[in-house]
Amino acid sequence: MSLSSRLAPNHTVRRSHSSGAPDHGGRGRRILLGLVYLTALSLLIVWEYRERLEVLSSDCELRDQVKSSLYNRPYERFLDWASSGAVGHVVTLAIPSDLEEIQKNLCLGREYMADVLGALAPQNPSVVVIDKFYSAGTCASAPASTEDLIRAVGALKVPVVIGESTKGLEQQVASSCLVQTSQLDFRATNVSHGLTRVNSEPERLPLRWLVLSSAPEQGSPSSSPEAGFADSLSFAAVKAYDPAFAAKRKIRELVVRDDHAYANLAVEIPRITTTQLLCAVGDESIRKKWSLSCSPQPALPNLAGRVVVIGSESSADEKLVLGKRIWGFELQARYIETLLSGDYLGFLPIWWGLVVFALFVFLIEGLPTILIARRPRWKKLPLVRYAYPHRRYLWVVFWAIAIIAVSAVLALALRYLPPLLVYGDILLVAVTRLLFFLAESAEDPFLHAHSHRKVNPMSTSHSHDPKTAASTDSAHSPKEVQGPPPVAFVPDQPAEPEPVPTSNNQPGTEAATEG
Repeated sequence: MSLSSRLAPNHTVRRSHSSGAPDHGGRGRRILLGLVYLTALSLLIVWEYRERLEVLSSDCELRDQVKSSLYNRPYERFLDWASSGAVGHVVTLAIPSDLEEIQKNLCLGREYMADVLGALAPQNPSVVVIDKFYSAGTCASAPASTEDLIRAVGALKVPVVIGESTKGLEQQVASSCLVQTSQLDFRATNVSHGLTRVNSEPERLPLRWLVLSSAPEQGSPSSSPEAGFADSLSFAAVKAYDPAFAAKRKIRELVVRDDHAYANLAVEIPRITTTQLLCAVGDESIRKKWSLSCSPQPALPNLAGRVVVIGSESSADEKLVLGKRIWGFELQARYIETLLSGDYLGFLPIWWGLVVFALFVFLIEGLPTILIARRPRWKKLPLVRYAYPHRRYLWVVFWAIAIIAVSAVLALALRYLPPLLVYGDILLVAVTRLLFFLAESAEDPFLHAHSHRKVNPMSTSHSHDPKTAASTDSAHSPKEVQGPPPVAFVPDQPAEPEPVPTSNNQPGTEAATEG
């Protein structure tokens, strides 16, 4: 049998691989890759629009959202980078949790609050914020405690901001899920109110809420009350502290956009207890009245010029925010401090996230396709060469890191929180694409190297015939040439594989206790 006839079957096999036969495996992988992109983009839209989708629906789900720990750490890091470090406006005054009787008995609690405000008045705070709401009909059988509280509030010569509660609706009415409730009339000009309701994402600053002045009548949709905006407790406190604050351009933009910005909740707020205050400045009668143990007597706290936020350490007013337990009044205090110091980042518009994600997909998929088809000679350029086969995994890793880094810096420079959820989508697509490279021998350097190490079928098919092997070797041996000493022929070795680098605001629950 001639050499050509023995080689014919092998040449036939080679032509079958290089012919135009459909590659069903490659087509399936491309379809699956397209589905991954569509899924990632769908997740992006759902996550970023989830608040608006809930608001546009007729259901009112007044609950606090719990974020993943993967979200908490980047959030805290970005807010820490954006922090100015200018704090010191706010002090918390806590009713300690060991005063259980005072916290459970509302009438006794009002009497206790009156004594606390009496001890606080000589300390000259700038604003007093009471993170409690007082219903009008409470303590009707013991009106003396309510009158003591009203007199103590009126005796303060500084603005007093008192919490106001709301009730939630099951169905939206006039685009609102909240109804204002009847509050105690303090009959004082220095008193203002603010809603204690927080955002469903407690890390976001509540500025205003769209509320109904009264509950709608059952079966009378035509007579539904109109909804209007009411300030939150933290925003009302800031406006009382600095009346010109709401006129600032940055704050006006937040109000106009109804943007509940992201707060820096890692800020440290000084804390004292009502027991420490009464022991430091209260008289002996007050100490005996509340059975206070003041040994040793604490030092007089410096509250002059501060915003003093009063609240209870009650399990009914405990929040889970960014994986940490925090009292409701402490959360309100951080909102106030964040607003006054400017340590907040705005809510990034949805189109920003879509642009970032679309740009990433184009850079890792569209641009390499264009370069391979239109600019094959550019594969030797320093950076562009990684867009071609055998190095595409480096191209994907580079652009994933570059897009995240550049967009984060730009967002922080514009005082926006970077789109953390979009970054999660980018990492999902990048990891998925790297896994596809591992499954495609034509593009993956590891599998491509292994394919070169396979034994040549031409040599193995005739290894049993020494004569055939010898004739084949002689037929394909290189001819001798005159000149320098011949260089030993070394077959092409696969390149060493490079390592693969590893109103959109939804109300939540109340952040206050009843007093």
